Amino acid sequence: SSIKFWSFLLVQISIFNLLIISSRASILTLGLIFFLLFILTIYISYSKTDEYKFFAKKISFLFLATFITISFHTILYQNSDDVRLDKRMTSFDTTDQRSSYNFRLGFYKEAIQGFLDKPIFGHGIGNWKILSVKYGSERIREYQVPYHAHNDFLQMFAETGFIGGLIYFLIYFIPLFILI
Repeated sequence: SSIKFWSFLLVQISIFNLLIISSRASILTLGLIFFLLFILTIYISYSKTDEYKFFAKKISFLFLATFITISFHTILYQNSDDVRLDKRMTSFDTTDQRSSYNFRLGFYKEAIQGFLDKPIFGHGIGNWKILSVKYGSERIREYQVPYHAHNDFLQMFAETGFIGGLIYFLIYFIPLFILI
């Protein structure tokens, strides 16, 4: 039916978008989700319920869409080292001070320091750009000012303090808690 086709296409486009941005976190999260779904499938298969057949169809549909998407992505970007999954997941340089890893660690430390400086109400929404210059001035080169802390939760705690950070955290935690 058309709903199955559009659902299949939507899943493929979503996964392809995650792969094309080449974010290690999104790729690892996608892998974690499929690992958990695999474990859940094994658990449900031993329960011998009627839901198993329905669930197994949905999971196999998702695995097939992912396999097709990853295969297409691999063929399409086989000559691009910036987007290839194998290169992206194995190129992790912690020794270079100008590496993405070290920059992000610096951003995290600066966000934590910003929170500790004004823990109740924070520095104000949108002021991370100003904070990053204050805390990371020795690291900033060539007028590179980070627009965000690369961690929404840390940035929100630094900008809005404990109260705003807690509210932001609960926006994500409460629906997750309800789902579980």
